[in-house]
Amino acid sequence: MSHIELFKTLLDAFQGLLERLSESVEAQAALVQEQREQIDRLSRENARLEGLKARCVRQREALDKLGRENTQARKLKAENASLRQMNDKLTLEKLALLERVEKLEKEAKRPAAPFRVSDKKRKKNPKKPGRKKGHKGARRARPKRVDEEVEAPLEKCPDCGGPVGDIKAVEQFVEEIPQVRPRIVRILTYRGTCAACGRVASSHPLQVSKAAGAAGVQLGPRALAGRWN
Repeated sequence: MSHIELFKTLLDAFQGLLERLSESVEAQAALVQEQREQIDRLSRENARLEGLKARCVRQREALDKLGRENTQARKLKAENASLRQMNDKLTLEKLALLERVEKLEKEAKRPAAPFRVSDKKRKKNPKKPGRKKGHKGARRARPKRVDEEVEAPLEKCPDCGGPVGDIKAVEQFVEEIPQVRPRIVRILTYRGTCAACGRVASSHPLQVSKAAGAAGVQLGPRALAGRWN
């Protein structure tokens, strides 16, 4: 074999090696491209998953908020029901009070009479008032002395303000205990120093205590007796 043939053989082998290397490079490039595309797909998928995760977080927060609002709504509903019951109770009490006021107003318009019995307590067939026939009458004697006279003129109707006719005087006497004014005695005693006995003080029969200053205002014997009786 000549040198030329050997060179051609080596050249053919080198070209074959280059072709195989080229094919290998192309295959590697295709693999790299495929991996890059796969990485891009994974990146997009990861971004989509992150978006779904954020959406799930927002939905969970929204559900938590709805849960809190639902709890608050149930609480407000219970409070509303309680307030409605309280309002119904107050309404019934108001109606009862109005009825009582109306009844009291009607009773106030009736002529005042001592020891008057309410309509509910009245008997269907009451006995005739007063003592039996032939019994000597008993009443307070007409006072012989009058200390004060008062008059309530009837110049017009106390209800409608209209004129009143056929006016007649109605006489009554009220015996009342006069108001008692306390008798206040200022007792002035003296303190000093005796050369033989030391500190001494004068006294008075009306004294109930020798305390002075803040405790110097005291009740007398009769006032104390009335207090405990």
